[in-house]
Amino acid sequence: MLGIAYTGTLYLGRDLAPVVQAFRLFLERHPDAAAAGSKLRIAGHAQASHALAFDEAVAAAGLEQQVEVLGPLPRAQALNVVSHSRLVVVLAQDQVLQIPAKLYESVAMGIPTLVVAEPGSAAGIEGTRLGAAVCDPTDVEGIARVLQQVWRDGSGRRLPCPVPITYEAIAPLMDELLRGNRLRPLTTSIRSGCLGWEERAR
Repeated sequence: MLGIAYTGTLYLGRDLAPVVQAFRLFLERHPDAAAAGSKLRIAGHAQASHALAFDEAVAAAGLEQQVEVLGPLPRAQALNVVSHSRLVVVLAQDQVLQIPAKLYESVAMGIPTLVVAEPGSAAGIEGTRLGAAVCDPTDVEGIARVLQQVWRDGSGRRLPCPVPITYEAIAPLMDELLRGNRLRPLTTSIRSGCLGWEERAR
């Protein structure tokens, strides 16, 4: 089973529609994953307009049986959802200078993480540094490939965190990044526009 989790608030530019569309593509290509009970689980608050847009995206994709909306959960329960997932989604669309704290949580827990954000944004740059897969919000095909890669791995193993997740390690890098020294488009050329574990290993 491929368990995908998103725990967080849906507001501003944060939109799960690209993940829903990619999940549909993945399940169409891997009916064995659908038969195994693969799920996209959502926990957290959502602004009314965002909740409606998400429901419409799920209905359009025909994934009502593969999506679970858990609503707001206490922190311990939300982390439990994350810990039992094989992939964690972090949304940071249209947030050039913001890095969601949940990125550090999932990476530190050793769970494969997908950052949906512009690759040249602060979240995109930091996600790449931390070893997460980073996909542009428009790259539905790239997101589907990340899902396929996690499914094919099959082990559900935890990934060792490639860098220290401590204030002392992160603060100087964030200072440099947010001052604009590193906030620029990535020069790495990936044909899909999606930076993932497989591509970075080449």
